[in-house]
Amino acid sequence: MPTSLISSLETLPVEILYHILDDLDAQTILFSFRHICRRFRAIVNNYDRYSLNFESISKSDFERVCYLINPRQVTSLTLRENEGAPDQIKLFLSYFNLQQFSYLRSLSLFIIGEEKLQLIARQWNIRLLESLSLKIEKSDDRRKTTTARFLSLIIAKSNLLKLKLDIQAGRLEKIIWPAQYSIQCLKITSVVAFDRLCTILSCSPHLKTLMINSFFFQNSNQIVFTPSLTTPFRQLTSLTFEKLETGIDNLELFLSLTSSLIHLTVIGDGNYHDGNRWEYFIQLHLPLLSEFRFFFNQIQHIQPNIEDIKLTIASFQTPFWLENKKWFVTCEFDINTPECVALYSIPICVPFFSYHTKKVSISTYPKIYDKDISIMDNVRTVRLDFTKLLPLDAEEKENKINYPLFRKVKTLELEFVKTRPHDWIKFISNLIDLTTVVEVKISSTLIQKSDPYMLSDMANLLKQTYRIASVDICSGFFSRKSSLTATEICSILPMHIKQLAASVKTFNEIKNIIERFQHLSNVKFYFDYTPYASEIFKWLDDKRKDSSYQVDSFSVCVWLGKNTTQMKEVKVGDKRIKNTYKSIDNESIINSITGYENDLGDRLERLEREAGMQAQQIELNECLECIAQLLDLFKRTVITSELQNQNDWHYNTRQQLQQHNGVTGNRLLDDKVEKIVINKGLTKEQWNCLLYMALSTGDKVELTKVSKKYLQKVRDKASRLLETGEQNAVFALINATEKFISKNYSTEK
Repeated sequence: MPTSLISSLETLPVEILYHILDDLDAQTILFSFRHICRRFRAIVNNYDRYSLNFESISKSDFERVCYLINPRQVTSLTLRENEGAPDQIKLFLSYFNLQQFSYLRSLSLFIIGEEKLQLIARQWNIRLLESLSLKIEKSDDRRKTTTARFLSLIIAKSNLLKLKLDIQAGRLEKIIWPAQYSIQCLKITSVVAFDRLCTILSCSPHLKTLMINSFFFQNSNQIVFTPSLTTPFRQLTSLTFEKLETGIDNLELFLSLTSSLIHLTVIGDGNYHDGNRWEYFIQLHLPLLSEFRFFFNQIQHIQPNIEDIKLTIASFQTPFWLENKKWFVTCEFDINTPECVALYSIPICVPFFSYHTKKVSISTYPKIYDKDISIMDNVRTVRLDFTKLLPLDAEEKENKINYPLFRKVKTLELEFVKTRPHDWIKFISNLIDLTTVVEVKISSTLIQKSDPYMLSDMANLLKQTYRIASVDICSGFFSRKSSLTATEICSILPMHIKQLAASVKTFNEIKNIIERFQHLSNVKFYFDYTPYASEIFKWLDDKRKDSSYQVDSFSVCVWLGKNTTQMKEVKVGDKRIKNTYKSIDNESIINSITGYENDLGDRLERLEREAGMQAQQIELNECLECIAQLLDLFKRTVITSELQNQNDWHYNTRQQLQQHNGVTGNRLLDDKVEKIVINKGLTKEQWNCLLYMALSTGDKVELTKVSKKYLQKVRDKASRLLETGEQNAVFALINATEKFISKNYSTEK
């Protein structure tokens, strides 16, 4: 980082720096920002708005964050188990009890097995929780009732404002929804029975935003006899259906109860293509609607033609659509699958888009807006099937654009079969802003055959996606029987790749790939079957310590642990370096409270590497040992005496102060010690500096008495060997010792 930028950052007020930290992830704050300067360390250690998102994190970084973070300073927590991190929640609970997160306001849990929820439920702290997101990937019917009971308790007892549930519908049906509960935003990623949906809304006077997949009627008579049909839900202002499958009549029935809607999004399959019907219904039942976004797919039994598309578009070309609301639409079908007709609003509202060039398409979007490149900004995943695209030179002539159509794509999915189009990379780079892509998935028989031209193209594509973190080069089933070698795989991938899925043939190829790409956090390898699993685990236990595995019949997925080769390189050396590792628990306590890093240890290591500096190294060690002895005497005599006078002494106070080098982790006791120290003439920063210097020495001989000559020796050594801030801390300790220590601990010798 440029010196001028660091200097300008250092002068910013704490409040502004806090706002900067709000936009950084925990890894950046703890591993980078914290090390810029001592002021930033102190700010980071006092910062109490950490948002921990453990999605797509390496296992070593996960463990480092857990090791450094103070749970009381965390307001948002995301835990995501998947095949790339199969035991993340279990590992997290080995570091923390969730009760420690006493200021947690937002919790997101993505769980593989439902039994993990029971582990978390025993430790749950919901006192301040405002947002909960829960996804259970694999349900267990034996735990259906327990899960529903747990969620009922959370909804009833907490102050939740936002709730997202991605669970099986059977659990949703068993949840007890209390009357007058506080939730303002609710998302349910399942199909909800109509009567249950009405019950939820009736119990939700504060609910403003509702997102569900779809709803259904359990019997044909329900429409007539449901009492909720007479009660409108005027509190609702935003409604989203993400996978609607009900008929238009049922949809209108429900929407007629939501007359206060301002935002409506409907994504689904069905007969929703009549613009005149929508116009009439909206004017009659949704007078406040200002935003209507939709994406409809309709299956036609008779193959449509251009005239059918024109007829559909005509119903959306009335003054209501074009002038009053300014809601524009596109209607199109792919020539390869003409029976599926898509109708969608502009800008497009779906996160996934399959791009076709062989299509018939008509839009009401005005020509003057053609350069409005924001129309695809909601799309995060683009799929391109090159077996169904026009020749790319014809496509470029037909749809000439001078800017990327897709500007915010995160995932790119590509499919080839037997051929690779000429200039397909140029076509993609014109269509998509590749600088935003972080994940690429490729399915191709050309990869299976190790086609050299395809491999060269792949390498060129991945060079342009310089933010790429994840590559799956066998996403299609037929690509999983690839003849690619480890050398060929390594030749196409950038060195900074973090996630990889590939098909391999031998155990040695796995070793070569993992050893080559040091930044890998998780990998998935496909086999014809998994005969090498035990060999892989044995090798990983030696090379990547504490890795986690998930195995099935044809693949092995690994969340990679620490690189033991690098760890051994760091530990090679004399005993002093190893002793530093022995004191890591105390060092963690000091770091988390004081903000001081191992500056002195770093200085000693530099001196070791410089020829002719052995004498100065020994002298610095002696200086630190003298300071540690003096500090220990000050704690045993002055501080403990003051605590006794304040009636704050108990039988294990001395033990706590000695065992933890003056910082016990007991915030109340530590605060009282700091007040005593300040009254004796030291600042809080000086005290913290002294504690860290004492920590750097390890074991020491206890000092029973102190002389003026000893104090002068410490002063002289500090003047020659320490930096200004450290000198001032030592001088303040010497002055306090001379002034306050009892004569029983002083000597002239």
